Amino acid sequence: MNWKTLGLSALLLSISLLTQPTLCDRGVIPVEPAVVYQSGQLATIAWKDGEEILIISTSLYVRPTLTETPLILPQKPLYALEFIPLPSIPEVEEGDLNVFRLLESIIRTTTQTVFYEPNLREASSKTVEVIYHEIIGVHEINILKADSGKSTAEWVLRFLSNKSFPKPLMLEELSSIVDAYLIEGYSYLVFDLISLSTTLKTVKPLVYKFRSEKIYYPLKASSIINGYSSITLYLLTADRVKPESVEPSGLKIAFEAKISRSNVEKADKRLADFFSEDVIWLTVLTWNGYLSELTGDLKAEVGFSIIHLKNELAFSAPISTALILTALVYVYEFRNVLKRILRRTASN
Repeated sequence: MNWKTLGLSALLLSISLLTQPTLCDRGVIPVEPAVVYQSGQLATIAWKDGEEILIISTSLYVRPTLTETPLILPQKPLYALEFIPLPSIPEVEEGDLNVFRLLESIIRTTTQTVFYEPNLREASSKTVEVIYHEIIGVHEINILKADSGKSTAEWVLRFLSNKSFPKPLMLEELSSIVDAYLIEGYSYLVFDLISLSTTLKTVKPLVYKFRSEKIYYPLKASSIINGYSSITLYLLTADRVKPESVEPSGLKIAFEAKISRSNVEKADKRLADFFSEDVIWLTVLTWNGYLSELTGDLKAEVGFSIIHLKNELAFSAPISTALILTALVYVYEFRNVLKRILRRTASN
């Protein structure tokens, strides 16, 4: 399969994400009796020297659960609470959907930070601390520092109760998943309260910037919801992504190529400013399956890989073989010519 075919495959998958409804593949807790659906999730990740920029956007809608009058849909907005575990305290700001459109366009052809330490720094319990709260567009963001899944679930219950929401489902599942992340050292949790409707609504992306030793994307958090879904990630890195570091996550490399920094700047200036190199690697990772199968997060690395060398050798083997055969033919002919010259010299 050539680069153009791989690029087209990644593009078609991205387009399909915008048209096929599936259960949401990020950590989502329905706040009211409803099922949250998405028609696609796209994420762009820029990583270099232990620092990461993560841009996420989802197209979401909800369907209320059956009531006594199931044919009557509620007129008021329905709410869902998304959560993302991160390895360090992030900076948060609003993003732009154009970054995904322009990166897709690149594949086809090949703001001020709002984070601060808020004055409202409250301890919701002994083990949960709210270190950031801000309303950004349709997002109400809370960043917690936690060391217990149980206390995190209790904070979620209090937070939603104060807004007169009913007790949400899946608090036990949330507690278990948070505990699993805490064991791995991921103690910062982003909770994003968003309002949805019964018609498709693309949520304007948020941009998270944080420290991470590896290229990180949370997958395990999405297992809180059952269902079949797909994921597409665009990775921007100064060096080539190691395939063996991607494999444990279950994601597959669908496309990779070098692109110019000027093209990245057209997509998002923040991403271009993140790099000093004139040429940047663009790698597209894809996944589809049942969310319950996601048991590990993406923790990828960049640098030399024997797999890259094997692929290049496999690609160049036919050419190398032809060159060797050609050289052998020339050597054989040269030996024959040399023998004839020596015989003539001896006879004279």
